[in-house]
Amino acid sequence: MTRTIIGLFDTFGEAQSAVEDLMRFGIARDAISLVSRDEQRSAEYEREIGAASGAAEGAGAGAVGGSLVGGALGLLVGTGLLVIPGIGPVLAAGPLAGAIGTITAAAGATALGAGIGAAAGGLLGGLMGAGVPEEDARAYVEGVRRGGTLLTVNAADVEADDVREIMLRNGAIDIGRRADEWRASGNVLWQTGRPINCFGNHPTDAFAAEYGSEAFYCGGVLTPRGTAGRTRQMFSLDLGLQYRPNWAQDRLAIGVDVFNVLDNSAELEVNEIGEFDFDPDSYPLSTWGVPTTFQAPREVRFSVSYDF
Repeated sequence: MTRTIIGLFDTFGEAQSAVEDLMRFGIARDAISLVSRDEQRSAEYEREIGAASGAAEGAGAGAVGGSLVGGALGLLVGTGLLVIPGIGPVLAAGPLAGAIGTITAAAGATALGAGIGAAAGGLLGGLMGAGVPEEDARAYVEGVRRGGTLLTVNAADVEADDVREIMLRNGAIDIGRRADEWRASGNVLWQTGRPINCFGNHPTDAFAAEYGSEAFYCGGVLTPRGTAGRTRQMFSLDLGLQYRPNWAQDRLAIGVDVFNVLDNSAELEVNEIGEFDFDPDSYPLSTWGVPTTFQAPREVRFSVSYDF
């Protein structure tokens, strides 16, 4: 029985070293797949295909690419250029390349153009088709999109541990630990507007009138609490991202927080004095209803902490 062993590498060189060690170990070249978004190599490979457009029809992409990738990688089955939607041009080789789309099987712009629109199912579908859980598959796809190199090996059960050890020895990433290093947070606050009052002089109670514009009367008319309107609704979106590298044993934390991402500026409080003290005829004052307190503007906070 065989299983698929997967390794994600930060650099193309690490993956190529792993391929060489795997082949020395005895893994067949048609059991190894590689997908790399090494932009420099992809650009060089694309130019190489274009330069060979005048070559005889039927020349294979592997023949063109072999001089570029070199070493053990050049021996992998079907090495060529593949364009994956959402990722862009990648170097691809092995059974996985065939699963995720059509690689450039012939030198020339026509074959390259065919590859651009033919990545049916994409890398995510190819990995899931190989039995990789969707959550892990998405993590691997994101790793390739960010410039990593993905290596897969179809290995027998008795070889699986050795294959995994070879990958780790050459720098394969533990995606579980890598994901744990990043922690995202978010907060959404929405609240209705605050009821507005109108304070003025009491027109009939002499004792209350001595306090000036403190009664729920404006212009001699009763205005019960909160019946003079409402402030605007308030909406706020806060986002945060924190990085806690594993090598620091969870002691170091580097973070960035953005408060009020949309930079909304709803008023929180307004002037509720509708008339001057002891002067009912001054209603309505031009300052009544004017905002006095606003929602805090967008703010970005960077932080670094270390637990000794």
